[in-house]
Amino acid sequence: MAKKNAAAAAAQGEALPISARTVDLLISFYYIVFLFTVTFTDLHNFTASVLGVEVKDLEHMELAYPPKFLTDLYFKWARSVDPLLYENPMWWQSIEWVNLLFLMPFSVVAIVGFPLGWNGLRNWGIISSAFTFY
Repeated sequence: MAKKNAAAAAAQGEALPISARTVDLLISFYYIVFLFTVTFTDLHNFTASVLGVEVKDLEHMELAYPPKFLTDLYFKWARSVDPLLYENPMWWQSIEWVNLLFLMPFSVVAIVGFPLGWNGLRNWGIISSAFTFY
């Protein structure tokens, strides 16, 4: 009987129950992880460009966000694994602007909208998540 009710709700354009939309939960989890990484990594590099300093200089500055242990972990990762984060060239800064101005606000909407069943977000969510695979 529950499957008939869910199918009837979907046919009328209503949102299915969250238990029937595991893909939406996975997409929401993706956007939660994306939001954390954008506010963590891109905000470091964005702050450096706004202050007019190199990203390397932020390692020795006191920042309000993120906490010091996360900043230390970020710089350890950047030095040993991903030197592009450490160098922060101009073309990389333009990608960070896109992340911070467009994709981050959409990820907040997606985190709320997918579990609530906002069906109009599905296509936009797929399109915006494709931007993050560059």
